[in-house]
Amino acid sequence: MDSEFREMMASFPTGVSVVTARDSSAAPWGMTCSSLCSLSVNPPTLLICLRTESPTLRAVLTSGAFAVNLLHGGAERVAALFASGAPDRFERVAWRPAGRT
Repeated sequence: MDSEFREMMASFPTGVSVVTARDSSAAPWGMTCSSLCSLSVNPPTLLICLRTESPTLRAVLTSGAFAVNLLHGGAERVAALFASGAPDRFERVAWRPAGRT
């Protein structure tokens, strides 16, 4: 796991991600995040910065879990969509819930 985490973070020196979480009713929330960095490999630890009033932050705190979706260079549309706050953003992208890791 350590080598996989190190390799992933090394290939993402800077960029944009979408941080997602599900609230207590399993509704998905997400926002564009450009503040992301690796703090340590063992244990794998990330630092993300979310707006205090964000419903995504509330979902993270409620669920105790979140996902970081690293975006590639051609994902400007997704980054803009999740930065917009559009209530239907999860209906406008292909996604699937993942298990906890």
